[in-house]
Amino acid sequence: MAKETVIIDQIHHLQLEETQLDLFQALEDLETENRRVLLANTQGQCRIRIYDRKGEMMIEKVLQFPLTEEIEEILSQHWEQEIANTKEKSQFPHSSNTLKKNQLLQIDWKKIIKRLLLSGVIVFAVVQGNMWIEQRTNNEQATTKENQKSSWQSLVELGAYEEAAEEYPARYQQLIDHLVEEQEFSWVEKLNEQKPTGNATFDLAFYQNDWETVIVTHVEQLTEKRQVKLAIAYLKLEQVQEAVVLNGHLKHPEITLALDQFYFEKSLDWLKEKEMNKAKEAFEQIQTEELKVVMAAYIEQGTIILDFITFYEASADMSENLMLWEERLARLGESME
Repeated sequence: MAKETVIIDQIHHLQLEETQLDLFQALEDLETENRRVLLANTQGQCRIRIYDRKGEMMIEKVLQFPLTEEIEEILSQHWEQEIANTKEKSQFPHSSNTLKKNQLLQIDWKKIIKRLLLSGVIVFAVVQGNMWIEQRTNNEQATTKENQKSSWQSLVELGAYEEAAEEYPARYQQLIDHLVEEQEFSWVEKLNEQKPTGNATFDLAFYQNDWETVIVTHVEQLTEKRQVKLAIAYLKLEQVQEAVVLNGHLKHPEITLALDQFYFEKSLDWLKEKEMNKAKEAFEQIQTEELKVVMAAYIEQGTIILDFITFYEASADMSENLMLWEERLARLGESME
């Protein structure tokens, strides 16, 4: 069965295509576009022409978007105007538009628009209902999490660490990290006796300068801070290459400084042992400019001292002066220690 159809054309600044649709589909598309225009805060216009089932045009109207009223109201007003025009022209029996206007009046606009609006309301209600349920669920979950966070935080702030560990086992590692950050190592040790973990064992060993334990302990989270501690432990055990490997990944300023301090001390030790070449090799590894400047001065002083020692060793009267310069070499760098 043929239906009333609508042609949409003369489109400006709207996301519509020039097309011919059945009346209901056309009105639905126009309503959807109006909602989009309202949300986008833009403007546009188009022309609609409505044809009867025989293909004769009954109405033509330019719509300005966003629509100032519901489509139902716009068409109802236009319909009433057409009625008035039809009644006025019906007084003239030879009016060529009388039949067309009567056909227009036979269209149940309100029934069509109500059907359109009802479908939109149902879809909107379903979408909004789902969104409301989802939002409420999310809010409840967020509230629950926030309450848990506050409860855990309050226990920590009160110093009830054992209770926090017992009631919130999922946050045990976070509790250990907090205690390490606050330097509460007596509590770290106590909790680690009750529930040993790699993280707590590692951090406690580092605090106690137990470097061997540090490098052999498997941690649950090898964080950046623990990587720095591991590198320092390697340096304390003079396992320099391991620290260099770690810093190759991290390029961490704290590890770089620790390496430089290690090379500084090695260079100074070689100087005191009269190994100038080895002292210079260690010096070349230093990257921190301040340490390089100081070590360069020590090497210069060491060179002079070693020259005097060599001189007095070859001298007939060397005992007192040689001891003086030997003592100066031994005390080299004391201001830095």
